[in-house]
Amino acid sequence: YFDDLNAAGVRIIEATYVVNSWTLYGLIPLKHHGFILRSEDDMYLTLDFSTRGILWDTFDEYPDVPDGTLFAKKYRVDISPSILRAYCKETKPFSWPDNDCSKWAKGILLLMHIMEDPYVDNGAMGKLSSSDVMIGCAGRGMGPMGVIGCLGGS
Repeated sequence: YFDDLNAAGVRIIEATYVVNSWTLYGLIPLKHHGFILRSEDDMYLTLDFSTRGILWDTFDEYPDVPDGTLFAKKYRVDISPSILRAYCKETKPFSWPDNDCSKWAKGILLLMHIMEDPYVDNGAMGKLSSSDVMIGCAGRGMGPMGVIGCLGGS
C-alpha cells in the first residue's frame, strides 16, 4: 500500500493518534496505541503494532475508532509513505515492555515531527470512566473537525 502511494506521489497529510483500553483475558487492563492516517487522495489507513505484528487496513471514509477509545488527537502532517514503510519494515517483533505498541507509536510520532507526548498515562488503569475521554486537534486551519468516532458514555 505504501509503495502504491509513493509511486503515485501521494503523501500522508493527517494522522490521528488513538489510544484505547482493553482487557487481557477479561481481567488485566491494558492500553493499545495506533493511528488513523489520511493520504492526499482522501483514503484512510489504520496502522497499529501488536503481538501479531503490524496490522493495517484501508478505508474510503474515516473509520470508527476502536471500542474502548480513551484518547484521540488529530495532527496535520506531511510525510512520505516510503518513510513509514521503512519504519514498519525495520520494526522488530513485539516484546513487552521493550518493543510494544506504545514505543512503536512514539517512533511514528517522531517520524512525523510530533515532538509532544500527546497521551500521558497517569497510572489510572481500571480507573477510567467515560468522563476521562479526551479529544483534541492540533494545528491551525483544519476546519470543522467533527466528532472522532463514537466514544460512548454520556
